[in-house]
Amino acid sequence: MSGVLSYKAAMEAQMAEWQPIETAPKDGTRILVSDGDTIWVAQWDRVSSGEGWLVAVFVGGDWNYYEEADASFWMLLPPLPSR
Repeated sequence: MSGVLSYKAAMEAQMAEWQPIETAPKDGTRILVSDGDTIWVAQWDRVSSGEGWLVAVFVGGDWNYYEEADASFWMLLPPLPSR
């Protein structure tokens, strides 16, 4: 199985990309955020409490935004798959 990562190795490599939320971009870039249990697509924006991580969901060709995410970690979105 040369060149094939085990599930555990793949998960460890992926987790190495998570960064502390304090280092996340606050320019409106959509990123992945997590509280350690749940992962959301989110962007820094105005929320009910001032500013925070607003959860973004892509539905029917448009971005919809929902409640604030209480995030501790972040990482860049992966690239879109090629067709």
